[in-house]
Amino acid sequence: MSDGTNFQIPKTSQGDVLRPNLNSFQRTRSQNVIVSWDRTFSNKALLQTSFYQKWSKSRLLPNDDPLGAKADGKRTVATYGIKSDVTRYAGRHVVKSGIDLVMLRPDEQLSYLSQPWIDYTHVIGSDHIHFRGPNRGPVVFDQKRTGGQVSAYVQDNVQLTRALPADIGFKPGDRVPVD
Repeated sequence: MSDGTNFQIPKTSQGDVLRPNLNSFQRTRSQNVIVSWDRTFSNKALLQTSFYQKWSKSRLLPNDDPLGAKADGKRTVATYGIKSDVTRYAGRHVVKSGIDLVMLRPDEQLSYLSQPWIDYTHVIGSDHIHFRGPNRGPVVFDQKRTGGQVSAYVQDNVQLTRALPADIGFKPGDRVPVD
């Protein structure tokens, strides 16, 4: 499954007159893939294993207007995982236990130059904040990380009476850095 969106960043009617070429927009895309495998051992035991992959990307595209802040940004998040669980039916109990291993990989780059925006605020006589990087240049951020998590769980769905079930579970979680 995947989807995407393109949207224009709105501007005021005054901005449309003073900055006609300012047509900033952002583009987003995402994708999800799940592949599952089931194995029935008996009428009382079932194994289910799934591999999943997800990624999303958001991109702020730069503009060419001399009075528009120069922003260029890209953020991508990739997730890869495998989840496996066993379900066992025993009398009034349905016991399920499993493990989920996930790896996360965010990657982000941003460059933002506010000087054109500062120039615009001088034209319209508005207050502004000087947000600048070193030597009055752009603010730049560029970082990529890798991390992960391991989770395990046990749960029991027990039928206490004909009309009263109880779900009891335990899930310890532990983060595992993969750097």
